[in-house]
Amino acid sequence: MFAALRRERNVFSPVNRFPKEILGHIFSYNDLQSTIQASAVCSLWRTAAIGSPRLWTCVDMSSRVITNEMAQLILERSGDLPLDVRFRVVRPLAQYFNAAVPDRIADILARAKSVSNLVALSENLRDNHVYSAPIMTSLHTLLLGSTDLKKLLRKHQHIRHLSVFLAASNSASETRRLAQIDATHLGKRLRTLHLSNISLPPSAIQRFLVNFASLEELSFTGCSSREAEYQDAHYVASEVQTRLWLLSFKACTPEFVVWFLHPDGPTPISPTTNLLVDPTPEDDEVKPFFGRQEPATFLYIDFAQKSFTYAHENAMTRLIRAGEFDPPSLYFPSYIPLEAVRVLSWSQCVPLSAAQLESFGNLSELSFSYHPGYVGSSRNQLSSILNVDLVANCPNLTYLEVKFRRHLGRHESSSVQPPSYKDDSEVVVTMFLEAWNDVRGSKFGCVSLRDEVKPQRWSQYTPVLQALTNIFEVVSGMVVENEPIPFPELRQFHADSSLLHGRR
Repeated sequence: MFAALRRERNVFSPVNRFPKEILGHIFSYNDLQSTIQASAVCSLWRTAAIGSPRLWTCVDMSSRVITNEMAQLILERSGDLPLDVRFRVVRPLAQYFNAAVPDRIADILARAKSVSNLVALSENLRDNHVYSAPIMTSLHTLLLGSTDLKKLLRKHQHIRHLSVFLAASNSASETRRLAQIDATHLGKRLRTLHLSNISLPPSAIQRFLVNFASLEELSFTGCSSREAEYQDAHYVASEVQTRLWLLSFKACTPEFVVWFLHPDGPTPISPTTNLLVDPTPEDDEVKPFFGRQEPATFLYIDFAQKSFTYAHENAMTRLIRAGEFDPPSLYFPSYIPLEAVRVLSWSQCVPLSAAQLESFGNLSELSFSYHPGYVGSSRNQLSSILNVDLVANCPNLTYLEVKFRRHLGRHESSSVQPPSYKDDSEVVVTMFLEAWNDVRGSKFGCVSLRDEVKPQRWSQYTPVLQALTNIFEVVSGMVVENEPIPFPELRQFHADSSLLHGRR
């Protein structure tokens, strides 16, 4: 009786007025454990959760133990949908293996479309289990000394995406295991290849890559070179590199990266290849490091990520710095010329000086975030950007966007007296536009101000600012920081990140 009364009461709850399909979509943002908890809230939620097979398709053993009962539940509630399987990797006494594997792993792998963190072959995962994934298209595996990867790959003809972490201790072992990635069977169908923890000579890796004709995404993580420097005589030309859609280097030594990006190499970066280098060597570490033939027309600087993101005509380049990234001492990488950049944008409320913009002679659009500087501080003043130097250095500038941000710090959430801010932005903007009219002899093109601090301050200046520009607008409300042009993302294998970043 009480259960019936509770069900009747729950009917009037606003959230229970959602259709089951909407509830199922909301639950899709949960992990498996949260989905199980949601299904125990009430009968409506239970029906929505059980009736959404896609909620039960992730078998994640990396974050929790999947019991035999849980495995049975997943197999039943996921219907006929393919599964995403993620093993748990442990490393006691320097030996990798998969732990807490349920008894019904063979049934799970029979429906697995993607498999991550597979230690091939682990003592807890026998050959007949590994070789029973007939629809698997994506595999991330850790290769040990006894692994027969060639046999595994030959039995799985549908693999299109492969990530390999070499758990090796010497170059001979690494060479043997890398050779097991048989290009005879994978060369025409492999689209994605991620290689991690490699210390082989890059020239040997390039010879290995020659036969992968269909490769679109190539990623290296934690790789180092035993070849002291780039040598053109040993460089192996590979058409694979010219056809790549995405090429990524993370936590690799400069000596390793330069073998693939050297401007004098026979396979320059393709105009359609997106390139990520994290971290990028300092200019004086490797000279020359790399060069792109096509110019960059757009540059976005993210001070939080310490990154430069360039947009070319048909691709993008992202360079991430490991060292200091302080605006007063910031210098732009010399690998990509700035003369062709027409759009420049940066975030995080950190201003660059007009002197640092001298290289942007063809700049036509400028967008940045700004917050007022403290009284008595020479930094974070809008006049360090909008001044006569900007007028002189950027004669083609036609669009200016300034996002005025509030200070978000401990003063707003505590009883500490906040400091005083120096904010005369309306005066600075007016003086800049007047200088532009005086020097250039014409109105400025378009000014867009997004002000979440004091949008009302512009009302008395609007007539003057409209007279100095062709278009002038002020937008109030919260400013949302979005990357103007998102950089393409690497394919996610859901690998154990603790194993993939850096060397052993």
